[in-house]
Amino acid sequence: MLHLGVFWIVVGYLADAATMLGLPPRSGLHFWTLGLITLVFSVAIRVMRGHGGQPLKLGADGAVIIGLVQVAIVGRAVLPLLAPADPLWSWTLPLTALGLAFGLWGVRHGPMVGQMSDP
Repeated sequence: MLHLGVFWIVVGYLADAATMLGLPPRSGLHFWTLGLITLVFSVAIRVMRGHGGQPLKLGADGAVIIGLVQVAIVGRAVLPLLAPADPLWSWTLPLTALGLAFGLWGVRHGPMVGQMSDP
């Protein structure tokens, strides 16, 4: 999943470069911000699974979390490039997907954070 995050960051910088040349798109910020979120979730899931004594595989919950972030990337950065920005697809869908990703991470891994902080 780390590679996927780095991919979106590179796409974001390429989109920024295209914007500087006067070409659309103007969504580089969204690509690399959501790519960074993908990286953060990937590292956080790996760390929490490792410290929780679980195998260092993504797992079903991790796949859903990363998938939700990818839905947010498509809704916020990719779809506006293909069609006029509809608020449902360019704001509501990505924000809902990110909210669900953060909520699922909190429900799944939040209790482990509390256990790790005990001396």
